[in-house]
Amino acid sequence: MRDACAILPDMIIADPVKALRRLVKTLGTQRAAAAGLGISVNYMSDLINGRRDCSDRILAKLKLRRVVVATRRRVRRHVTH
Repeated sequence: MRDACAILPDMIIADPVKALRRLVKTLGTQRAAAAGLGISVNYMSDLINGRRDCSDRILAKLKLRRVVVATRRRVRRHVTH
């Protein structure tokens, strides 16, 4: 079994779902990709279909990390004449 980390060495992908789909495409099946990541096929399917979020462990295996960005919302003021 090929190591999942070795397949995605130079990828720069901000979306873990895209990375997972690319891994599945490279390995041929969700089963092979799940085995390479050390997760169940059901969990892999949930990740790809957006039913669950990637854990930090899975993100690390994909050479990604979780980044939280906070921004200020603009307050819209209504102008009355």
